[in-house]
Formats: sequence, C-alpha cells, structure tokens
Amino acid sequence: MPSLSLSALCTTYHGDDPAELSQSLCSIRNQTRPPDELVLVKDGPVPEVINNVIRDVLGPTEFPVEVVSLPRNRGHGAALREAVKNATKDIVAIHDADDICIPERFETQLAFLDETGADVVGGYIAEFEDNPGDPHAIREVPVEHESITAMAKFRCPMNQTTVSARRESIVDAGNYRPVDRMEDYELWARMIQSDYEFRNQAKVLVKVRGGTNMYSRRGGLEYAREEIRLQKDFYDIGFISAPRALSNAMIRTVPRLLPNRIRGQLYQRFLRA
Repeated sequence: MPSLSLSALCTTYHGDDPAELSQSLCSIRNQTRPPDELVLVKDGPVPEVINNVIRDVLGPTEFPVEVVSLPRNRGHGAALREAVKNATKDIVAIHDADDICIPERFETQLAFLDETGADVVGGYIAEFEDNPGDPHAIREVPVEHESITAMAKFRCPMNQTTVSARRESIVDAGNYRPVDRMEDYELWARMIQSDYEFRNQAKVLVKVRGGTNMYSRRGGLEYAREEIRLQKDFYDIGFISAPRALSNAMIRTVPRLLPNRIRGQLYQRFLRA
C-alpha cells in the first residue's frame, strides 16, 4: 500500500510579523518527514518584507511550493478554503503563520492517519510568550472520537494549527467557509454531523504564541456577534438543540465583551477555545 502524501497549508496576510512568519515556515521546512508540497496563500497584498521572508525561507526547497495570491484580504476561512482547493495531495496539514511545528509533526501524524484510518487528526499545543522552549501552558484536547464529538457540542475540540486531515473528506464536507472567525470549529461541526472520524494525539505537536496579544484578538463586539452566528449555524444544521445553542451563546459571548485582562484569566482557567 503506497504511503500517504501530504500538502502543508499556510496562509499569511499584511498584519503578520515577518520574524514570526520566518520561524513558522522554517518549522515546515525542517520536518523529519518534509511535505510533498507547500501551498502558501497570501490573503491580499502583503508588504515587501513578508515577500522577502517567503523568498528567503522557501527558495529553493526540496519540495514544490505554490504561492496563491488573493487580490484582496478575505479572511482566514476564505484563505484556507483556497489553500485546500489548490492542494493536490492525500493529506492537508493546517499550519498558522505565527506558530512552530515540532520537527516530527508530519511524520507522527501521517503514521497515525495510516494506522487509524481517521479523517481528521490533531494534538496538543504548547503556549509560550517569548521563548518556544519555555511554554506556560499546554492545551490538551480529548483523544477519542466519542469524547471529541461530545466536547464539540460545547466548545472546539481540535487545535486547528495541529490538524492534518484527508483532503477529500474536507472537500466532500464543503471545505472551509469564508466566515469572519471560528472557521475551523464550524467545519469540524459539519464534518462530525456527517460522520467523519476525528482523533487527537496526546502529545504536543505545535508551539503557539499565547499571552496578551492572543487574548485581545479573541475579544470585542465582532467576535461576540460571530459566537451568536456560530451557534445559530450549529442549530440550523441540527448539530445542537435550541436550548444548547442559547446556553452556548450566553456562556461564550460574555467573555468576548470583558476587559482583556479578565478574559485572559478566564481563557487560561476555563475556556481555551
């Protein structure tokens, strides 16, 4: 049986930090099992310093690189949708432009996908402030399909930046939607509702930048509105009941409107989604 092939997917936009993007792309290039291709989507025009990072880190590489340039910034969901559409391999590995893969991530996940036959696999993330080698928190997620689907009724059971999935399964489920936020959670709910199999590995696969900046990005009126929209979408597809949708909306919306410091404390202790 031939081994699975893998497309690494990454998106970038004008607001990305060039140094962080460089670290992120280097972590893809330095995998023990390199990807068979990298699809990098530029979500709208980017400054020349980001183009320089892309050229410096990715040229030349031992694997093909396809750069897809969108004419305007359309958001993470739309950019990931384009990345999946342009991928050509069996597995797509999602990776955020400011995160750092552990060197064995792709090798570990391909073996796990082959072993389990699952459609979507993820793992733990280690959150850090300045030093990737000094994490301040580990975000653990349930590992078995039944536990993942149960958690999904309340909050996101997957760390998106750790996810590797069968491309055909994502496409058949409708791919990422061009929504403003939480495009990953929305996709996982649709896939769970369509009986695709989910797993997580009980190990850290990606190091993620946490702290104040992350908490501030997850707050505000627009994010609160998206929480309400998301719960309505879940109800509309029959994923959750009306009472659960209402309860989730209330529980998840209030923290988005709190001051950043308080939201950070809640996130660290309870939410992490």
